[in-house]
Amino acid sequence: MAARKSTTTETTDAYRAAEITERVNQLGDDFQKRDELYRTIDKAVHSEYGLNVPEAYQATAMEIRTPLAMNIVNTVTAALSVNPPSVNCEPLTRGLKGQQNAEKREHFFEASWARQESDSRRPLLRLFMGSLVAKGEGVLKTVERSKAAWGEYRAQSKRLLQDLTTLDDGVDQEAKDAYYDETTEGYKRGAPYPIATTDVPPEQFRYWRNEDGYSVCSEVAEVPYLEALTRYGAGLDARGHVVPSAYSLPRSEWQRVMGSVRTVRRIEYWDYKECAIVLCGPGQARNARKASSGEVVRRIANHGYGNPWTKTLNGPYFHAQGITTPSRLPEKAGLGVLYGFLSLFPALDTYLTIQSNSAFLTGFAAFRRRTPPGQLVPGIPAGGPGGTTQGAAFGNDAGDLQARERIEPGYVYPYDVEALEMPRSGPDLDKVILAIRAMIEIALPSVVSGVISGDESGYALNQAAHLARLAWDPIVGNAERALGERTAWESWLIERKVKENVWAFGDSPGAGSRPVLLGRSRMAARDTARSVRQTRQSWLSIGPEDLNGYHRYTVRLDPETPSNRVIEVRTHTEMVNNGFETRAQAIEALGGDPAEVQRGRMVEALMEDPEIMARLRKRTFQRLGILTQDQTPQGPEGGNPAEAMIPPGASASTNVPNGFEAGAPNVFQPGQAGQPLMNGQGGPASAPGNAAANRGGGPGLGNMAPRPQGPQIRSNHVPLPGGG
Repeated sequence: MAARKSTTTETTDAYRAAEITERVNQLGDDFQKRDELYRTIDKAVHSEYGLNVPEAYQATAMEIRTPLAMNIVNTVTAALSVNPPSVNCEPLTRGLKGQQNAEKREHFFEASWARQESDSRRPLLRLFMGSLVAKGEGVLKTVERSKAAWGEYRAQSKRLLQDLTTLDDGVDQEAKDAYYDETTEGYKRGAPYPIATTDVPPEQFRYWRNEDGYSVCSEVAEVPYLEALTRYGAGLDARGHVVPSAYSLPRSEWQRVMGSVRTVRRIEYWDYKECAIVLCGPGQARNARKASSGEVVRRIANHGYGNPWTKTLNGPYFHAQGITTPSRLPEKAGLGVLYGFLSLFPALDTYLTIQSNSAFLTGFAAFRRRTPPGQLVPGIPAGGPGGTTQGAAFGNDAGDLQARERIEPGYVYPYDVEALEMPRSGPDLDKVILAIRAMIEIALPSVVSGVISGDESGYALNQAAHLARLAWDPIVGNAERALGERTAWESWLIERKVKENVWAFGDSPGAGSRPVLLGRSRMAARDTARSVRQTRQSWLSIGPEDLNGYHRYTVRLDPETPSNRVIEVRTHTEMVNNGFETRAQAIEALGGDPAEVQRGRMVEALMEDPEIMARLRKRTFQRLGILTQDQTPQGPEGGNPAEAMIPPGASASTNVPNGFEAGAPNVFQPGQAGQPLMNGQGGPASAPGNAAANRGGGPGLGNMAPRPQGPQIRSNHVPLPGGG
């Protein structure tokens, strides 16, 4: 029975592998022109194209390859990805509770993105934006990996649960549960993040898409054969096919079977109900695009990432296009910044090579001997040094002689010597080079790259930069949409797949406005307020109870360019002053959270109030013990001094921080600054050396004895009934 079951499984996998390779081959045909375009773009960016130099000049021609394509891609990518993305979530319910939940989501998913970038050890946002800028297509992949990332955490949790179950020392179950929850949450904070995001090269991503979404997605990549076969437990047979390790050749024979090829083709295939990974060896891959068959090395049925009603995928791929066009062809639907300029880079390098070769040939002068017609130089035969020609009617030069003379600088010759004028490149070559440079500058205007002239005003520069950056706005908008969908997918994974609280370290909610609202870039704000932000950061958690089935997010990018940032702020300021929009709308348009800004402004206003500052100053001085009895503030109308420490709106029974009690003498224990000495019945007790306190008078700070510097121990023990 076991053998029959294994044969059936192998036969099913063989049929499935043939079906997958057939679909992937069809996808290869559909995306053939797109892949060719991407190869051309890679050659342009890395200057790997050939130059049109005649064979006779290849010995002297030095090929000039300008880094303009690489500079354009790097500059635009850096401008669009220098600041981290900000997440926005609209509250699900009205009121304070809904607003707090939305802020918690925003701060957590911003922190989770930073942690995923840290775990991947790759600048994911820059790589994603770089693909969009250069090729017009970017892909992110987000999957749940709690089994692998939390393997150690789950093992530790099981051991802890077993220890607490066997523990029988009179501890109630509630205390055990609290200890278990606290300890396991600490395990999760130290474990890797249970969700992983990576970038997918767009040339490896192929898909079928309908009006409901992606019905099929696949990744096709060439990977090192030793790593792939070892990872998936497969091997090679004598025909070069990937087979299970039980039927493969010994590992020492793999190199002979592979020959000069060092990679195998890895196909990762996704549809709405399953995921399969197929490996194709050198005997199974017919060419660079197609494979005849393969071996299914991993198969995940019912992965839960698909929609059974529309039969499309909800994840894990999130695809964005660059400058979108009305075309439906994969090679023209989304364009990069370099599209349309690809033929100019080889042409510019070719003309610069011609110009440099001309400079090389004419840089080293060549000379010839010049003699007037019919004139013979005394001592030299008419035909030259060899005397082979007598009575020449014309002057002798280097072209008339078979033997050339070596010209020595500084030597006086008895005949005239002049330099040969080598043919130079014509003026049209300079005009062509300038025209090509002007066309390439359209892709990256000088005002955006930081090159400006001194006779332009700041407003004109901002306007020019804004108009030049309009070509990048479709790229930013498409990237924001894809990042928002990825954040919603991560939220869904936490609720449906992880099903536990997840932790990330970042800015705490309700700590004021985020750096983007300071009128500068986030990077500048983060550098200037680093000490403040360190006090605002903490561990953030979110779980299924916080998400509750609601997964709608938007992501905003903050490109850093010499753009119209000042103009935007002025526009919104004037609109608020004229009543065309509210302050909250202006803050949200500039990328901020109106609730956080409002709280931050309220805190600043309260801190600037003189009465509150006076009370804080008095309380600080009294805690430090630097006020004397005469300087101790008295309450209103000569009342109890402790009443002056009560915050506005609080009753006399309200507990005051640092041990102050309304209506009770403020008696301090020696060695405990600011702590009242209480007797066993909860009333004030006397202290040695404090006469004012013994009489029930004021605090008596001036009569306090010196405080000993020994360690102070506070006991949290609560007496049990019966004097225990």
